[in-house]
Amino acid sequence: MKWLITVSMGFILMLFINDTHAQSIFPEWHNKKIKVKTNVPIKAYGFQLKEVKLLAGSPFYQARSRDSSYLQSISPDRLLYRFRKHAGLIPKDS
Repeated sequence: MKWLITVSMGFILMLFINDTHAQSIFPEWHNKKIKVKTNVPIKAYGFQLKEVKLLAGSPFYQARSRDSSYLQSISPDRLLYRFRKHAGLIPKDS
């Protein structure tokens, strides 16, 4: 169980680290490969995931809640089955 917590914390840390290296919201300003200026002004840009808020009654919020409940209902051994199998370890749960 301690191993699973360590792996989970490592995965969460990886998500936060990768968030700092996200794509620029103004790619035409920083990309030296773009040499031609756009004729039409860009009106839509990317945004950070932390800027997104799901409203409590929205279908996206409900879907996220259902997904979260389902993933929490699965045993960690079942989630790690294929990892252990491909790593040459004996799977604990099938």
